[in-house]
Amino acid sequence: MDIEYKIANIVVSGHLGTPLNLESLVTLDNFFYDPEYYHGGYLKLDNGLTVTIYRSGKYIIPGIKRLEDIETSFRGLVKYLAPYIDPSKVQKPQIRNLVISGDFHRTFALETLALKLPNVEYNPEQFPGLIVKLRGSITLLLFSSGRFVIVGAKSLEEVEKAIEKVKTWVLV
Repeated sequence: MDIEYKIANIVVSGHLGTPLNLESLVTLDNFFYDPEYYHGGYLKLDNGLTVTIYRSGKYIIPGIKRLEDIETSFRGLVKYLAPYIDPSKVQKPQIRNLVISGDFHRTFALETLALKLPNVEYNPEQFPGLIVKLRGSITLLLFSSGRFVIVGAKSLEEVEKAIEKVKTWVLV
C-alpha cells in the first residue's frame, strides 16, 4: 500500500564561516535587526523566505517547501551577504528538520493502537492524536482520520523508513 505524503516544511541551518556585525547589515533593504526585539537578524530572500542570522555567523532558513529550494535559498543568502563574508568559507545548509504531512487513507482506533504500540503517548483530552516516538528525533503524530505528521527527520530516506515502520504496526 502506497502512502501519500508531502513536505510541509524544511528547516536548514549552516554557518557563514565568520562572525558578523549585524548592525552593519541594516544597510541592506531586506534586512531587519533590532537587538531589543531579538538577538538575531532577519534577511528576506528573493524567493520570499526569511533567514535568521546570528552574530556567531550561524544561519537558519525555515519555511522551505521543496528540497530543490534549499540550494536556491543558499545561493540567495550568499549573494546578499557577499560584501560582508568570504563566500568560499560559507557552510552549505544541512537539513535539521523535515515536517511531512500524509494520509494512510483509513481510520484508526487510537485507543487500541495506544495500548499495543511501543513509545506512544495518547491523551485525547490534551491532544487529539497519537504521539509515536520513533528512532532518533523522529516523531509521528497519527490521527484517527488516518492523517499523519512526521517531524524531526533529516532526510526523505528517514521519512520512508519511518512510514514503513509505522505501516508494519498499524496496517495489520
